[in-house]
Amino acid sequence: MANNLAEADARFRAGAFRLRLREDLICLRVRYLRRGRPSEGDLQALMQVHTEVLQSLRELRRLHASDHVPGRSAETGLAEYAVEVGAYDPAWPGIYKAESTAIRQALGRYAVAVHHVGSTAIPGMPAKPIVDVAVAVEPNALRSNLPECIGAMRAIGYDYYGDWGHHGGYYFGKSTGTLRTGAAQLHAEGSTDLAELLEFRDAARANPSLLEEYAAIKVALAAVLGRDRGLYVWCKGHWLSDRVAVGVTAWGERILKSQTPTLVQLGFRGIVARLRPRFAGKGLHPMALRRPRQSGT
Repeated sequence: MANNLAEADARFRAGAFRLRLREDLICLRVRYLRRGRPSEGDLQALMQVHTEVLQSLRELRRLHASDHVPGRSAETGLAEYAVEVGAYDPAWPGIYKAESTAIRQALGRYAVAVHHVGSTAIPGMPAKPIVDVAVAVEPNALRSNLPECIGAMRAIGYDYYGDWGHHGGYYFGKSTGTLRTGAAQLHAEGSTDLAELLEFRDAARANPSLLEEYAAIKVALAAVLGRDRGLYVWCKGHWLSDRVAVGVTAWGERILKSQTPTLVQLGFRGIVARLRPRFAGKGLHPMALRRPRQSGT
């Protein structure tokens, strides 16, 4: 039985990698051959990839239905590329409260609201031991005062990792030694991206069935992709986006809008980031857009 499960996990990993490559090739075709204007066939092809990912996740969840949530992490923080999902820690809201206070003081009038987001914001949800914060910022401040906001965040220990566009806003990470302990996203007040973060958080808090399903997906993915955070996040992103993107072409439009870097781009940028780590602090993290938005939206 163990051998059968190991073989199934290996097939899942290989299949997920192939699907990611298919998605990348379609996105590259749209970006460079169609000048950003997808055909109906492109959107249908992206939706087919999305459908196959969801099917494979349902099968993975079935195979790992008996997996138990790992014990609570002994400390907050995780190495950069590792995947570790542990039991919910009641200390996380307190950590968020301290970070929220520091961020409000640092950003001052620019911080319209600060929110606890991600899995650590959902009681009972297994999560990586990294506390995520989303900040609603006055839109004009992101257009005119972004350097000042970046400096304020750096002053309280957050490194700037660039404009992640529709897959993370203006993204910051906080670390202790080699462990990432926190992350913060700056979004324009009223943005769709921020609204979706809060919508899913609130839905998972209120719906035990949604919480249970998401927890099972995360635990299964962590068991199979424990050494590949990139593929873990990509698979999980398909599941999460299925809760907000509705319609035959919605997924394709969503992934093209996000401008998510391809595997080739991520690999090259990852090598550069490791050789020149100070680049990440200048907004050149592998996930950052190379053509940052010109507005705060």
